[in-house]
Amino acid sequence: MTPESIEKFFDEYAAAFSRRDVREISRLWKLPAFITTQARSVCFTDADEFRRNLEDQCAFYVRQGLAQAKKTIVNISGLSNDVALVTTWDELFDASGKHIAQWQHAYLVRETKAGIRAIAAVADRESTAWNAEDPPLRG
Repeated sequence: MTPESIEKFFDEYAAAFSRRDVREISRLWKLPAFITTQARSVCFTDADEFRRNLEDQCAFYVRQGLAQAKKTIVNISGLSNDVALVTTWDELFDASGKHIAQWQHAYLVRETKAGIRAIAAVADRESTAWNAEDPPLRG
């Protein structure tokens, strides 16, 4: 796993999120997948439940006006040969290019035979960015 391959992974992730391509976003995760916010933590073991959660999230972001998501890598900390803690700076834009929101996000990613996959996310600052209306998190 190289910094370049991690950057490519997050570029693909942001592009899939921009398209609200639930199938592709799901492919970029390895179950079980752990997502935590200050309000709650969920470990997804069921692919259908994970997909439904992504559908809810995509619907939430459509309501916010999302047209493009961008992830910029802030830091990569290798934890082993095939696991890294990655911090990204996330930005969302509407169809006119207007900035909607931004936050820092932390992920654990793992190199698998199928490529890099996210295995955990700390979404505290994503929730904080939306104040009263948190993005949905099933479970």
